Amino acid sequence: MKLSHLFEEIRHWYHLSDDPNLNPQHDYDVRQGQLGRGLYVTSNPKSWNDTLGKRKYTYKVVNPNYFKIATKSPDIGDKRFVEWAIEKNYMEIRKVVRPNGIEVLDMNDQPMFRPDFTETGKKFLWQDPMTGKKTNDIENEYLKDHGYDGYEPSYSRDGQQIILFNPSKVILKKLKNRSSKITEDDDYKGQHQAPYKESGSPLYDVTKNDIYPEDFYSSNGFRYYADTGEASDSESYSITMNHHNKPNSMVKMYRSVPKGMEGVNITKINPGDWVAISRRYATDHGKSNLRNQYKIISKTVFARDLFTDGNSISEWGYDPQPEIHHLMKNVTVASVLLF
Repeated sequence: MKLSHLFEEIRHWYHLSDDPNLNPQHDYDVRQGQLGRGLYVTSNPKSWNDTLGKRKYTYKVVNPNYFKIATKSPDIGDKRFVEWAIEKNYMEIRKVVRPNGIEVLDMNDQPMFRPDFTETGKKFLWQDPMTGKKTNDIENEYLKDHGYDGYEPSYSRDGQQIILFNPSKVILKKLKNRSSKITEDDDYKGQHQAPYKESGSPLYDVTKNDIYPEDFYSSNGFRYYADTGEASDSESYSITMNHHNKPNSMVKMYRSVPKGMEGVNITKINPGDWVAISRRYATDHGKSNLRNQYKIISKTVFARDLFTDGNSISEWGYDPQPEIHHLMKNVTVASVLLF
């Protein structure tokens, strides 16, 4: 299943601090931790408080979807990494020499060589102040050079520990209380804007604003514009076809939201939310992107309230609109799913 906007919406990061006026864009003193130098954030502030010590203030990252996060660190022994490090003058190929100065030979009695850090490369070596272990920040330098803004290790499945390499890019908003509670309106609206009336086409006519061509409604429409190989494709296309030219037909929206997450209790769907029109699609996202810890909330709206940007027939934006009289049809009810 493709990584969609609906997945991006559930990314929520927090930074805990004793500083009441923290602004990483101007005055943040970059700290060295277990994952290297940067700003540490978490998606689980309660766990952070419990394990790392309580902090007075909780800040929410306003622009989390701005960052491209790696979930796997590079292997220092990997050929691509070594070639990159040599090009950067962080490593060089040296003879393998024993402590007594004698060269190590291979099976053919030839000197053995291996990559080793140069003096420039050694500047990335740090000592974790919490564990005392040495940390090599060169891995993060590799990730930065390959377009990543941060790193979340594979063992941090609860999002407890994420490092952002460039704190100056982070925009923080201090929450009003110290309990790390998160309000539904503040927390769940995605940073990537869903389509709306001016930017998309409505469910009742996907050809408006030139989003889809006229043959979307032809016998080839599904094959040309909706079939991505997902089981939900036919359901989404069928619902779209059923609402053609019926702006005032009613649809029941569903949205998968986190369940059992500390401090999160989302109870309503908001204008601007990404939505889907297939129950299977919504369920799949709840199972995969919310790690099966989800619940479904719903709301009945009109077909004129849902808009697509043409990237996926299963994903829509919710933008409530006034009644359309000149296309008035008999009102029907259909199932449309919201994440």
